[in-house]
Amino acid sequence: EIANQEAIDSSGPIANQVELIAARIFKMPPEAVSAQTSPDSAVGWNSLAHVEFLLKLETHFDLQITPREIMLINSVGDATKLIQEKAAS
Repeated sequence: EIANQEAIDSSGPIANQVELIAARIFKMPPEAVSAQTSPDSAVGWNSLAHVEFLLKLETHFDLQITPREIMLINSVGDATKLIQEKAAS
């Protein structure tokens, strides 16, 4: 549980940061999270956890996710792609 509280390295690849955030929110070991992780494969990914995941992404990356974009996030990979696009613009 202590590792759960450690800061996420903001200088690392965006994909790694998103996967670590997902692991914490969905209460999974980091090595079990991949771009393919989705609500169907992550037991802890329910509607409340989905909102927590999006809020954590917004605060960690200092950006806003629109309702339209929220509808497009169906996996960790979708979230990573969105964050990468927003970071590039």
